[in-house]
Amino acid sequence: MINRTRSPRDQTTDPVKASVIIPTYNAAETIVDCLESILPQARECNAEVLIIDSSDDGTRDVIKESFPDVSVLALPKKTASAVSRNLGARVAKANVLVFLDADCIPRDGWLSKILQSDFGELKAVGGSIGVYDRRNLLGLQLYFLEFSESLPHSERRFVERLPSCNLACQKEAFERVGGFPVEYEASHDMVLTWRLSRLGKLVFEPSACVDHVNKRGLRLVYKYACGLGYWSGRMWGKTSFPRARLARKRCFLPFFPAVRAALLHRRLWRYDIGLWCLWLLTLPLYLSAVTAWTVGFGIGMREIDRL
Repeated sequence: MINRTRSPRDQTTDPVKASVIIPTYNAAETIVDCLESILPQARECNAEVLIIDSSDDGTRDVIKESFPDVSVLALPKKTASAVSRNLGARVAKANVLVFLDADCIPRDGWLSKILQSDFGELKAVGGSIGVYDRRNLLGLQLYFLEFSESLPHSERRFVERLPSCNLACQKEAFERVGGFPVEYEASHDMVLTWRLSRLGKLVFEPSACVDHVNKRGLRLVYKYACGLGYWSGRMWGKTSFPRARLARKRCFLPFFPAVRAALLHRRLWRYDIGLWCLWLLTLPLYLSAVTAWTVGFGIGMREIDRL
């Protein structure tokens, strides 16, 4: 059973320009900062905010106490983020869907900059992703693994894939490609946006920035890195992405850490010299994290080969 608390916006007749969809699972530590940032922007832009929550850590109580007017879809058990996002899209009122993660803190003007884009021409827009706390050196390695292609100081450009933690798209196009593929626990955003790119243009808009709160703890970080690689391996093993055939060749797998490190070096050196310095200082941590990712990638690819 799904329980939805209703917002006063549910009783208004003003057209909703955007639906901001935030899936949450045990996000009590970050959801307050996220909502404190997004709610004033949503009011300014006439957008609704939808929380799809399957937590068991009291996240729902935190939202109810601090933000009683926020709409919440309460799910009875832990739900994959792809499923939660699809549920949010299903009940969204607006023609523009904006996906945001509970561990992301939008910067001032984020939503208005997203909505300045022409969603008649563009199928999707993705904003940049910054680092919330650069002192979290372990968690920073996950940022390097996940978001180095979305640096805040990089240029606006057309792309084929975008991360879902800072993503907006046409609802019609979203429905046309079937939403997020629910067979992936991670990397489902890469599949969705690649499918959207087959329908029309996707653009990366660096001025629309959120800051990502990275995970903490040695075991959690490396487990997450391995999981990212695992689902990426399954994704590359099943899809027809450009260069997918090359990625499937086992003989190249030992070279993945070096190739990823070289690409990251080039991006950071070009766009954020401060992050480049931190990366260089923590290079052993990064190499161990990218090795965990590569191990996971190989396992995921091998499982697909067995199917």
